[in-house]
Amino acid sequence: LCIILSYSLILKKFKGFDDRFSKQTLKYLNVKDEKNIYPKIKCHNKKIGKNCLINADLYPNQVAIWGDSVSNLAVDEFIEINNQFEKSTLIYTYLGCPPFTFYNHIDINCSKKNKKILKEILNNQKLSTIIFFGDYFQDTLSKNDKLKRSLALKKTIKTILEKNKNVIFIQPIPKIKDNLPDLKARESRRNIQNNYNYNLQKYLNDNQILLSTIQEIQSNQFFEIVSKDIFCSKIKNICKSEQNNNLYYVDRSHPSQFIINKIAKELEKKMKKIFK
Repeated sequence: LCIILSYSLILKKFKGFDDRFSKQTLKYLNVKDEKNIYPKIKCHNKKIGKNCLINADLYPNQVAIWGDSVSNLAVDEFIEINNQFEKSTLIYTYLGCPPFTFYNHIDINCSKKNKKILKEILNNQKLSTIIFFGDYFQDTLSKNDKLKRSLALKKTIKTILEKNKNVIFIQPIPKIKDNLPDLKARESRRNIQNNYNYNLQKYLNDNQILLSTIQEIQSNQFFEIVSKDIFCSKIKNICKSEQNNNLYYVDRSHPSQFIINKIAKELEKKMKKIFK
């Protein structure tokens, strides 16, 4: 009984699934069918985008969030930022479907969805700004596939920029080797504490193809949020996994609410430049 209670306390401390998904997602998402778009109650089996518009009754002009499960976690915080600038929020977050077209995803439905999303974005006169945030590589190790994905993402962004829309690109976040809350829970039971920082140079090497490809985009309507500035220390050559006992991850690759709040602050700075 003591063991069960102790483990329950550990899970409560690190929140597990509850911390992995935003409040609205927990309410609406059917975890047995993670391909459903967010939030399920408004978007399930409806035309893409049209029923995923938040606060349209308050703000006619729109900002879109386009991404996968990574951005899905940040929806609530990003909506709050958009509200500050009197913008409604158009949500395109499909789990397991990174935000770009011009690429043949293994998931055929993902490719189809992204083509429809891009078409909607280009034709939406009320939409001024698109936020990209996702797991762009999905753990692929192939340099050739990384290049194909990077070029597809660049082409997707440039296609949007050609329509005189703003793009905010959130760079890929560092990934650690194992599920961080699980590691911390096991350590807590054994009364030990290890360091799970990530090597900064390895992060840069892993994402070099994508970062260099995206840097080729030249536009005064293109804005980047640099992930290493949020996660990493150049002096120590590390990317942190926690700060003052606040974990940066809810597993090995998805951001916690603590780090999402830091990303949201950087997003707010970019939005001020756009809507000044």
